[in-house]
Amino acid sequence: MKYVQIFILTLIILLNIILIALIWNLFLDVDSVKKDLEIIKENTNQENSEHRETNEQLPAIETHNDTYDFGLISKDDGKVSTTFEIENHGKGTLEIGDITTSCACTTANIEKKSLSFNEETQLTIIFDPNLHDEPKDRFKRSIYVPTNDPEMPELVFDIYVDIIED
Repeated sequence: MKYVQIFILTLIILLNIILIALIWNLFLDVDSVKKDLEIIKENTNQENSEHRETNEQLPAIETHNDTYDFGLISKDDGKVSTTFEIENHGKGTLEIGDITTSCACTTANIEKKSLSFNEETQLTIIFDPNLHDEPKDRFKRSIYVPTNDPEMPELVFDIYVDIIED
């Protein structure tokens, strides 16, 4: 009987050691995941804060987003619009030319066509689902923004639309 008690006691001690080791590994893994998430967050913040570098007096056009999906829209609701931000992070003045679109159902208006260093402007895109018959299902329209930026002479924005048949 004494050996059985010693065996059970030894077994309980071993199970406790295994349980402590498992809990310890769980905490280590959580710390590792937290560290990985912090690194990802730091890298993301750095990417968002970095801009193209220009050593000369050249313009440098930038945007944080060049695509927008309106999702499902109804013809009955009429026109839909979205806005994109355009920035100049170059030392030279950024000049924006005449904006064109891939289809007459899509128009674009820009607040300013000339941007100094670190200036920004808003580009408003308007889509009219009632102008003419559109394709079924999801489709794309593009907006072309010509610039004097030698590295990016044209910035293209894309919108996606899916019209609900009423």
